[in-house]
Amino acid sequence: MTGTSRPVSLCQMLQESQRFLITGHLGQAEYVTAQEWQALTMMEGFYTCEEIAASSGLPVSRLLEFCARLEAGGYITDLDRWNRLRWCPECKVYVLSCQGMCRCGRVAESVSLLPPCDTWLLFPEEHRMVRELAHRRLGLEISEGAFLLGNWGVKDRIPFWEIVYEGQVILRIFFEGLDRKAWKGIPGEGLAHVGFSASRAGRDEYIALLLEHNRQGLDSLIQRSLATVETTSGFFPSPPLVYFSGGKESMVMAHLFSKLGIECNLLFVATGMDQPDDVSFFHDVVVPWSRQYEGFHLHIFTQDSSRFLALARENGALSAKNPWCRTEIKMPLKRKATSAIYGDQYFVAYEGSRKYETNYRRRYATVNFPRNYPNQIWVHPIADWTGLEVWLYLLDNRLPVNPVYLKGFQKTTCWCCPLVQPYHLERSRALYPELWALLDRMDLVGFQDRDSVEIPY
Repeated sequence: MTGTSRPVSLCQMLQESQRFLITGHLGQAEYVTAQEWQALTMMEGFYTCEEIAASSGLPVSRLLEFCARLEAGGYITDLDRWNRLRWCPECKVYVLSCQGMCRCGRVAESVSLLPPCDTWLLFPEEHRMVRELAHRRLGLEISEGAFLLGNWGVKDRIPFWEIVYEGQVILRIFFEGLDRKAWKGIPGEGLAHVGFSASRAGRDEYIALLLEHNRQGLDSLIQRSLATVETTSGFFPSPPLVYFSGGKESMVMAHLFSKLGIECNLLFVATGMDQPDDVSFFHDVVVPWSRQYEGFHLHIFTQDSSRFLALARENGALSAKNPWCRTEIKMPLKRKATSAIYGDQYFVAYEGSRKYETNYRRRYATVNFPRNYPNQIWVHPIADWTGLEVWLYLLDNRLPVNPVYLKGFQKTTCWCCPLVQPYHLERSRALYPELWALLDRMDLVGFQDRDSVEIPY
């Protein structure tokens, strides 16, 4: 690394008394000094080594030596390697590889994204919001047929979107609070390099082009995930479990099991606060789909909303840093469900978390032992996938798509979850006003803390 490199931490951090411990993905661990610890807390891809050195008090030369040691040990990487999105100006197509070699033989150019570099395909509702905000705030006219990618994260406790068109970041949207009027649109550095005169291809045609140009890389990614499933699914005699929500990641994971012909339990847990469209989709579409593969054993555990509403009245707020909904509702319901399925047996559970989603998940091991779920080993087969790769797999294999994504949501989650972004909450309030009326004046706090390493989900 150099002074202008932007290091990205991949390690879990634990402070015990005056000792500072870091652990890598493979279980490797070492102690660091308090000053090195402070430097590590800034390694989120937003700051250069020179900026981190100035803030932590470490001389640049010493910080670079520290970074070199951490990089060799697999504890950190550089933003340029973490960000896999590239653009080939010759083929006018995205290349999903940090090596950046296009099928045409040309080295593709890096798309200058901020962390977490987790791009997704903008669907019509999101597309419409972006066009309207760009027009209202900047006088920018984006054509309805423009193929847009989004990348969303949190910087300085403000959620943001980056909008990518033809390999360039053309717009950044900063969601300062829940009021749309306060959202800011700032032109991206790449805006001057693109035009919106006409779409070169329809959405479906362009997705087919993306798949064609990235087939080899996607197949390699898929094979690694299949190998992860195959090597871990036989740890215990009991059949493995897939935590299954009907969201895009869990649909991909279930499909991987069907490709391998491995028998498994699919567990759907509904807390009573699930989005109505999500629940309908699960029962009307996902349940019949799951019956097509005889190796799936679907288990559904649900409860009504009464407990959540009672706790909401008691607590008065739902916060990312005080997630009583998880500790008081979701965890007990999951433990009840797995106990009913497995009793006291040990089993391997598969969960769709991805490292590109949040700072915390980026540090998460692919195989781990969750403290709050006894008798389980958790495996994350698609941990190294980006959101764009998940979408391409989903569309390529014609898997059912949850309609909540088409309505402006990036996650399938409870309709009042604070671990989302203001746009998500705005859409939820607009679509489900009768549900929000049940909460009276309960505060939602925490979407600005979504990327904190202190938030373990």
